[in-house]
Amino acid sequence: MQQSDHVGALQDAGIPLRQTLNENDYDSWHAALQAPADHAAFVVALAGDAVSQAVEEHPEGLQELTILCSTGQPCARIYQSQRFAPLGLAGDR
Repeated sequence: MQQSDHVGALQDAGIPLRQTLNENDYDSWHAALQAPADHAAFVVALAGDAVSQAVEEHPEGLQELTILCSTGQPCARIYQSQRFAPLGLAGDR
């Protein structure tokens, strides 16, 4: 997810930043925007951000799980990858 504007959501959810792929890692971030399902187990796209654009352009291998909306904030769409397998798991990555 693009964390710069929404880092508090990760903190509230108890998700350590080291477990996220975000714009602070330039090379990994841009690779993930070209093929989201290949680079992350879950994708959080907020309406109008770079991730939502990437999902629109490259939806292959993503399954939408839910949409979360909150007053005064863009809606977030949560996707699960049908392709992602971390190194050392599922044998072939």
